[in-house]
Amino acid sequence: TKLPKGPPAMEPRFHRFLADHVVALVDEFQPQVLCTTVWAFAKLGIDHTELFKSVTDHISGIVIDTLVRFTPKDLSRITRACAISQYHHPELFKRVAQAAIHLKDEFNAQHATDLLWAYATMGIEEQIFVSFAPIVAALLDTATIRHISTIAWSYSIANIDVPDLFNVHFVNQVTIKCAKKNVGVDSLSRLHQWNLWQTKEKMRPGLQSSLQDSCYKAFTSQETHPSKFQNKIVLYLLSIGVEPKEEVVMDSGYSIDALV
Repeated sequence: TKLPKGPPAMEPRFHRFLADHVVALVDEFQPQVLCTTVWAFAKLGIDHTELFKSVTDHISGIVIDTLVRFTPKDLSRITRACAISQYHHPELFKRVAQAAIHLKDEFNAQHATDLLWAYATMGIEEQIFVSFAPIVAALLDTATIRHISTIAWSYSIANIDVPDLFNVHFVNQVTIKCAKKNVGVDSLSRLHQWNLWQTKEKMRPGLQSSLQDSCYKAFTSQETHPSKFQNKIVLYLLSIGVEPKEEVVMDSGYSIDALV
């Protein structure tokens, strides 16, 4: 099914028009088109719950023999879209994991990164992390530091430890890639979180000390934004005569919202 002609694409009403059309005819669209549609809506920050429900329900109902015909790009896009929009659909993630594991040898660094980030972000500890570890290891030499740092962060957030992946070769690749050119603050911050997880929780050697320092500085340099919940807690403490210290940075680099 082709997308219909509608109002100019720059207008918000076009997005509603498009979403409503997809919802009404979801069974007539190619699944790959549906994956791309919800990914585009998520990337643009457009909230349309009915669209996400319709598409994710539809894809979750596809038999596995058909689902494995999806490309790694399709599978990573649908899960990433849900993660960006914080749309929870456990059955979808379960079915996609089955297909992704079947197709894991076809994933490149970008699609593997997006997929694992989505599962970690949504707090879904699927077998996918263990299954993808050999694939990630094989991609280390060609992956960018952004890919590697995001994957490392994903495993640490999911708390899935794979010693055969996070070994000396992994640390060496991180060191080499960080030395080649300027590395973004986001990548260094993610590596800091992975390094804490490895050294403090798993009691293993981490990054080289000089790189640890760079990662720590990047992590603590990021601006914090108090949440509405944090503001409510602080206001309550003040109302009962307690004056907390806010955003207290600990030795780890993490901050405590309110310390009394």
